[in-house]
Amino acid sequence: MKYIKLDSSLIDLSAFYKDLTILLLELDDNGRITKEIGLNNRDFIIHRFPSLEFKHGKYGIFDLNTFDLSNLKDDISKEEFYNYWNRH
Repeated sequence: MKYIKLDSSLIDLSAFYKDLTILLLELDDNGRITKEIGLNNRDFIIHRFPSLEFKHGKYGIFDLNTFDLSNLKDDISKEEFYNYWNRH
């Protein structure tokens, strides 16, 4: 698994959600998204995929994409990712 952090310096995340400023991604060994966590500028979770709790939790922002893992390194630790994932 790889853990990636995307922010507004890399991509305009507000195109997906108005207040989205950070997107945390968990990628499997094939480069596919398994989980997404979207944060606003106050560090509140505004998107989680997969989830029944959030309006668009059935669909990920990048769930249909595959990432080239050879060009990626972990931006955050697994523990940090799951600290956000388990936050309510």
